[in-house]
Amino acid sequence: MVDTGTKKTPELAQECDSKRIDHVSLYKPKFASSKTGKRQVRLYHLIFMALYVYQAIWVISTIGQPYRLFLEKADREGFQVMEGSTKMRAELEYALSDINDPNRRTDKIGWFDWMDMDIEEHAETKKKEKEKSVLDSLPKSMRVPKKNAPAFTPMLLTGILAILHCLVVLLQHWLVSFHVWLNYTEMNAAAVDIPPEIYDLDNDDDSSKTVTGLEIYKRASDRVVPSHLPTHARVSPSDGKDVLLPLLYLPTLGMTFEYHRRRYTYSNDVWTKIRCTTNMPTQFFTGWTGLSSLQIQTASQIRFGQNVFEVKQPTFQEMYKKQLLSPFTVFQLFCVILWMLDDYWQYSFFTLFMILMFEATVVFSRIKSLGALKGMGNK
Repeated sequence: MVDTGTKKTPELAQECDSKRIDHVSLYKPKFASSKTGKRQVRLYHLIFMALYVYQAIWVISTIGQPYRLFLEKADREGFQVMEGSTKMRAELEYALSDINDPNRRTDKIGWFDWMDMDIEEHAETKKKEKEKSVLDSLPKSMRVPKKNAPAFTPMLLTGILAILHCLVVLLQHWLVSFHVWLNYTEMNAAAVDIPPEIYDLDNDDDSSKTVTGLEIYKRASDRVVPSHLPTHARVSPSDGKDVLLPLLYLPTLGMTFEYHRRRYTYSNDVWTKIRCTTNMPTQFFTGWTGLSSLQIQTASQIRFGQNVFEVKQPTFQEMYKKQLLSPFTVFQLFCVILWMLDDYWQYSFFTLFMILMFEATVVFSRIKSLGALKGMGNK
């Protein structure tokens, strides 16, 4: 089968007249947003919280169980439990066991000492170096667990549950398809019925005051969209990854979104890029007297935006968060946590500090480069 490289258009998606965009899909939240516009807790967080409560009860109920089972095993098999005075006596005997041995090593094995040793002798010597106490010399089945340690199975399942929770959150940042599948419902743009009152953005008491285009954009961004209307557009470019963009309902334009600093509007079942008229005859400019009224100026500001070229400068916090949420950095942080669980906390903290400092330097260099580009803009 030959791959033609074309994307399969979803059933409810709409075409776009731009060559850069293959198709556009509309989505609304699966659960209605708050009327106050405040961020709500996602349903999957509540499900995980219930599972955490269940796991906590299970873990607490098994506290001390490994220690009790070990004591029963020691009584059944007849070996001594290494704790209290028995442990102290065994550690003393272990420390003085080779004090009279003339061949005992007083230093660690060097890089080239293995050349003068047999394989068995080298393995036995390396094993003794790793044994710091009598507990290290015991087999794992005879090592005494802590008195208040919980059982292994509930702790393992709790760790798996925490990892799954983190993956659910992170996959929403990495994959747009997973994000919309979990939180949104796809809608048919042709069947969307927009009420006229959603375009009423003039909230001033003074009706004679003309609202500027920038104020219209700000009020449209702050307005809470009704639950039956789409709130986001999933843009599938011809070459690249899908992106999820917020929708704005603007007067004279209708349902719109901004992609790559260009605004698109929906009309006649097609998403259209807003373009300036460039086919006017020369006689048009000789008789042009400018925009005749403030209403026309506002409409032009809404349609074309401000006549400025400005590179948007993200904050350090936004860029640093994005850098830390990249898959490679998340993998590094996960490895640091694994090292911490294995009692390598000094190495783990140093590695964590180096990772955070390295990502911070990358963000600072990117901000510096964006600042240089922003200085080239004309205002």
